[in-house]
This record gives sequence, structure tokens and C-alpha cells, in this order.
Amino acid sequence: MFCQLQWKKEDILSRFLKITGTDPKYLRDIILNFIIAGKDTTATTLSWFIYVLCKYPHVQEKIAQEIKESVTHEKENATDVTDFASNVSEDALEKMQYLHAALTETLRLYPAVPADTKLCFSDDTLPDGFSVNKGDTVSYLPYAMGRMKLIWGDDAEEYEPERWLDRDGFFRHENPFKFTAFQSSISITAIFLSLVFCVFILHLLTKKVHVKKRYHPVGGTIFNHLINFHRLHHYMTDLAGKYKTYRLVSPFRNDIFTSDPANVEYILKTNFENYGKGRYSYNILKDLFGDGIFTVDGDKWRKQRKFLSHEFSTRVLRDFSSVVFREDAAKLAHILSEAVKSSKIIDIQDLFMKATLDSIFRISFGVELDSMCGSNDEGKKFINAFDDASALTLWRFVDILWKIKRFLNIRSEAKLRDNIKTIDEFVYKLIHRKTEQMSKPEADLSLQWKKEDILSRFLQIAETDPKYLRDIILNFIIAGKDTTSTTLSWFIYVLCKYPHVQEKVVQEIKEATNEKQDATDIMDFAANVSEDALEKMQYLHAALTETLRLYPAVPMNGKLCFSDDTLPDGFSVNKGDIVAYQSYAMGRMKFIWGDDAEEYKPERWLNGDGFFRPENPFKFTAFQAGPRICLGKEFAYRQMKILSALLLRYFVFRLSDDKKTVNYRTMISLHIDGGLHVRFWYNPPLLESALCMQQNFKAQPSDIFLCSAPKTGTTWRNALTFSIMTRHDDFTNSPLLNKLPHECIPCLELAFLSNPEFVDAELPLLSTHLPYTLLPKSILESDNCKIIYICREPKDTFVSWWYFTQTIKAKLSSKVSLVTPDHAFKWFFQGKSGYGPYWDHILGYWKASVERPERVFFFKYEDLKEDTLGYVKKLG
Repeated sequence: MFCQLQWKKEDILSRFLKITGTDPKYLRDIILNFIIAGKDTTATTLSWFIYVLCKYPHVQEKIAQEIKESVTHEKENATDVTDFASNVSEDALEKMQYLHAALTETLRLYPAVPADTKLCFSDDTLPDGFSVNKGDTVSYLPYAMGRMKLIWGDDAEEYEPERWLDRDGFFRHENPFKFTAFQSSISITAIFLSLVFCVFILHLLTKKVHVKKRYHPVGGTIFNHLINFHRLHHYMTDLAGKYKTYRLVSPFRNDIFTSDPANVEYILKTNFENYGKGRYSYNILKDLFGDGIFTVDGDKWRKQRKFLSHEFSTRVLRDFSSVVFREDAAKLAHILSEAVKSSKIIDIQDLFMKATLDSIFRISFGVELDSMCGSNDEGKKFINAFDDASALTLWRFVDILWKIKRFLNIRSEAKLRDNIKTIDEFVYKLIHRKTEQMSKPEADLSLQWKKEDILSRFLQIAETDPKYLRDIILNFIIAGKDTTSTTLSWFIYVLCKYPHVQEKVVQEIKEATNEKQDATDIMDFAANVSEDALEKMQYLHAALTETLRLYPAVPMNGKLCFSDDTLPDGFSVNKGDIVAYQSYAMGRMKFIWGDDAEEYKPERWLNGDGFFRPENPFKFTAFQAGPRICLGKEFAYRQMKILSALLLRYFVFRLSDDKKTVNYRTMISLHIDGGLHVRFWYNPPLLESALCMQQNFKAQPSDIFLCSAPKTGTTWRNALTFSIMTRHDDFTNSPLLNKLPHECIPCLELAFLSNPEFVDAELPLLSTHLPYTLLPKSILESDNCKIIYICREPKDTFVSWWYFTQTIKAKLSSKVSLVTPDHAFKWFFQGKSGYGPYWDHILGYWKASVERPERVFFFKYEDLKEDTLGYVKKLG
């Protein structure tokens, strides 16, 4: 009897009676508050925890395993709950670190008290600088806080117990003002004990249920892949239309292919740890890609992912890459400008591949490959070897004899080995050169800008193993080279098929860049393609995304199953099976996208206000999803939008042969087979103004045309000429007092396009940057109208243009340098300009002044500066 009473005195009420007396009202209040604190909160948390265990069975399995390991005397046949309970000691509870983490993760997303409020007793100011008045209520929101990316990162809404564990698997506490679930005084021990029993019972129940395995329907064998290799994605899309998920039988395993978003989410996120590259893919890919991020799993993958994730989030890489993208886009636009003159049909896919490769090499190695201009023979050799090696590596997935061929060094494997040797020689040479550069003293300012590339960043953190660097960089190249160029190629293809989309994109580009009537130079326009401008290009973003939906750069991606599993559709997967999701097929499935799934409609990605609306990443899988989601997604969009903006602003694209079928080549990336051959011409208003003026502009005998190349003294010449022409007017009312000379004198080519009747009869002054040979016929054939042409010393012209671009235009581009001095100098002296080569521009007008000096007045900026009064008289 005495022992029974001793036990009863351990409860809360007995303890209070010992120390506080017997006031019933006081005791009643204490006990009721204790009950409300412990009853609903614990039960609520238990309920939500069972919910997440059902949703994430792999978490339930891990907890059950931990419980068995923590409870010392737990045996396989321990089925009595009472016996089991006696073994759940304090030491056992302490060992249950994963259970503790899973419980805490539940509380983060489903806090028992989702909001709590405090009354402000006196006027105050919060740390964010905002005031709170006496009597106001201030609430904090644990439910909302648990879902805030600014607090928990991009995966804030995902259930991940691992976020609470350190590297050794021990529970790691968070800031209590970030994780506020325990303001409500929940008893963690009570929850812990309850959960141990719940999970144990659940585990017993699941152990006793033996369900016969069901397997996905057979769609064929691996030999069907071989037979249909040339049209592989069409074949697999047909199968996906019959079965959301199916399997192909091979001699050693099942290959399972799914288009079901629920299955995709399961393998990429829910049970991520059970699906990876595995030894099978690693053995196929390692000869080319080594231990890069696309071939490895586990700690190797996490290490690279962590570093690259940080790099992609830095402003340094974003700004540096934007500079590179603008420069290479402008270079490509200049190449097309030259091709326009000869009416060439070009392979735009080939140019995109070279442009993106040039960009990726500068960003990866800080090296100018210059494959667009074809000046680097060593680089061309590398490109060819890399493309061939990629195709031969993909062939291994369907070639069951590849290991024998590799051992004997014959046929495809002999070619692959030779290509990899070429690749390695090129890459190791670059790594050696960069290592030497980085070893130079920091005072060498000429190298500072070159240290922004990925390789330099790796070397700065003391990672100097050449093999490791080689693998990292090659994986970065495969991620950025083929994928972006492939998408841009298909994008141009769909724009040719749907010209109304092309027109809408061009109109948006003009509006987003705040384009003015005089923005005709490619480099000037490139400066206007700022981060803000790119953000405004919502329709372009939608059009690119719709292209990726139908023509994903990586049309199929497979994972190895590490242990027997059951997918959400109820079918089984065996250890060692390959489970692949089919991005190409998924983009064409009506059960995912509706009846118009096979139609190209950028509007499906826009909301009612015209803003881009993202889709479920397990439905739109072009960038993968889950923990392995593409780190370079925004990086890729930025490059594609910059290239698209520059090219579509200046050129109209059409297929060279509308009747020819455009198809893909079966590779790792969805290349267009045989390239994409297009015709193109200058985009309105540039083309329209030039052609329209040449045929229809009627020069008057009294007209005076002020001609020059850009940045040669145009502003000074225009101001002097305008002042001379209006010298009889009241100077106190001169427009030059509140307007720029360019605003007082219309630009011939642009003004004529907007209004063919624009000429002011009282002041017949017109300016133009057009070369002499592109002037309207009526000017060239006139005997009366005058031409005033100013030129400038080439070096000063280049410096003036450089200053203008860097200092003025770069302000529109978040103060990021547009081009390096070396590149700008090279382009200028190669004649790459919006108005043609500088030398030809001068020569055309100089010859005209020699032949017809009475009509063409040719003078130099330097002479005007030396003898201003004398030249004012000559102009007068």
C-alpha cells in the first residue's frame, strides 16, 4: 500500500500540493493550462507525423531501422508491445537521432500552434525599423515561417529530416527564433515515446503484409531500341501513349520508362536516395566524363554540387557570364550581317554550337576559343572530338558488346579512345596554362579579369588535381554547350514555322529594351539588353520554355534503382533496374498537357497578366527536378534570352526549304539531324528603311545631308551646321539651348520609315550613318543636293566608341562592362560594325568628294579642331 502511494505522489498535482498548499482555484488553473499545453499539441503533431510517414515510406523505413538498432534487445521476432516498451530506455531514446530530426521536421512544416500573438505594452520600434504602438498585437507565424525560402532555403517546402542532422548523423539544433514550434511548450519526450510505439506497430504491420509483386507492361526488348535507334524518341513516345510506364526487357535487367509525373517525382525527389547514376551508368560514362557531377553519386556528387551551387549563386559569375554572352551574341550578329550581304544560306545550329562553345570556354577556362571565326585549329579539333565522343558514349547504352570492343580496342571503342585522347591533350594543356597564370603575383592587373572563370575559381580554393579539374570542366561543358545551342536551334525552327510568334517576340524585345529610334548599332543595342530588360521579356521566356517542352535538350534521363521498390502507380522495381523518365514523350502527352499537347503555344506559360507562370517540375522535366535540379537553369535562360534578343532584333529567319522534314539525331542531346539551314535578312525597321529609302526617297535640290560613321565628331558637326543654317533667327530661342543636335536634325533612315513626308522644307538638314553606296538613288544621282562628311583618326574613333559604350551604355546593363578592350579593338579593326567597316565608310565618301567636290565636302575632325573658324566659314 505504501509503495502504491509513493508512485501516486509523482504526478504534477501531488508535487504542487507538497510545495504550494491547497488552494483549489490555483491548482485548477495550473492543471488546466498544463493539459491544454500537452494534450492537443502532442496529438496534433503525432497525427501530422503519421501523415508524412505515409507520404514518405522511405522515411518510415529509416526510422523503424533506427529504432531496432537503438533498442538493445530488439529481435526480429519481438512482437509483444509490452516487452518492447520495457527496452525503450533513456539511452535508447538518445540514440534515435533520425527520429528526432524527422519529428522536428514535421513540427517545422506543421507546427502544433501555427500562429501566436503578443500585446505591445508600450510604443516600440522593431529591428526592421517599423514602429509598433502601445496596444497593438504582434503575431509571429510558425506555419508560414516553416515555408519561407528566405529562412530555410529553396527546399523550404520539402520534407527533409536530413536538414536537422550534421555530417555524423547527430541532431543539430536551429535558432529558436527561426524554428518557433516550442513556444507552445510541447513535450518532446511524450511525442518521442508515442512515436516509437506507433512506428514499431506500423513496422510490425507492414512486415506481416506480403503483396505479390506486379510489374509494368512489357513494351518490347532492348533490341527494339537498336532497331528504332534512328527514330528512338518517336518510338518511345508511341509506347508512352499506350502505357504511362512500361518496361523493355534486356538480358540482365529491366529498363523501365515512365511519363507519369507521380513516378517522376518519386524517383527524383521522394525516394531520391534509392535512385542514382549507379555503377552501370558510371561505367559507361566515366571514360569521357570521369568523376564529374553527371556521373557520380553520394559524397562526390554532394561536394561538387555544393561548390557549383555556390558559384552559380554568386554575382561574380552572373556578371562575368552576362558580359561573355553579350560579346559572343554581338559577334554572332556581326557574322550574320556579313552573310546577309551575300544572301547565304547558313546552318544556324552550327553557329549556335560554336557561339555557346566559345561562351562556355571563356566561362570555364577564361580562354578565347574563337570557334565562330574558325581561327583556332586546335579548338576545332577538340570540338569534333568532343561531339564524336559524346555520340559514341551514348551508343554504349544500347551496344551490349561495348566492353569487349573496349578490351580489344576495335571499332567504336577504338574511335572513342582516340577522341578522348584528343580531348585530354587539349584540356590538360589549358589547365597547365591556367595554373601557371594563377601562380603569378596578384599585382599583375592584366590577369585580374581572367580570374573570374570556373577553373580559376577552383584553383583559388587550392584544388589543383588536374584529373579532378578535367572532370569538373568537361561536365560543365556538356551541361552548357550542347543543351543551350540545341534549344536555340529548335527555337529558331519553331519561329520559322510560326512567324506570328517571331513577330510578337521581336515587338516585346523592342519594348523591353526601351529602344529608341536611333538604336541601329548592334553593340549599342547589346548594352540595352540589361538584367531589367531580360526580366521584362516574359513572352520570350514563355516561347523558349514551350520549345523546351516539345524539344527538351536532354530527351531522356535514367536512374539506377539501388534496392527493391514500388512506384506510386503500384508496380514494382527490382534492385538493378534502370528507371528513366522521358522528357520528350512527356511534352507530347495529352493526359499531362491537354488535347493541344502537340501544339506549340507559348501562351500556355503566361497568366492573365502576361507574366510567366512556372509549371510543376515533375511535369516539365527539361531541367530535371528534386535535389539534382539543373544548377544552370537561370544561367541557360539568360544566355538564350540575350542571344535571341540580339539576333531577332536585327534579323528575320525562315527555313531554307519549307518542304524538308526537320528531324533529330539520336544523341545525348536532341541535335537537329544535318543542322538547321535558314535564310535570313535584316529585320524591320532596318531592312525596310534601307530598301524603302533607296527606291522611294526623293532628294530635293536644297537638301543637305550630314554623313559620318558613328563617333567621328557627328555631334559637333551637326551643332555647327544647324547653327549656320539658323543664324538669321533669334539665337535666344535656338532649339540647341534645350535640345541635343541629334534631336534638332532628323536621322534619314529612321525618320523616313516612320513618316515618308517628314522633310522640313524650311530647314532641309538630314543626318545619316549609312555608307555612301547605301544612300538613296535620288541622292547619288542628284546634281544639286549637298553632302557634308566628317571623318576622324581611327584610333580616336575607336576610343570614343569605347568610352561611349562602356561609360554611357553600360549603365543600362547594371554597370557591367560590355566587352573587353582586346575584343573591342579586334572587332573594330576587323570591320565589325553596324554600318560596315570603318575604312570602307571613309573611302566611299572620299572617292565621291574627289569625283564631285562641288557636291561632297569631305573634312577631318582634327582639322576642324585645329581651325574651327576657318571650317565654319567653309561650311557656311
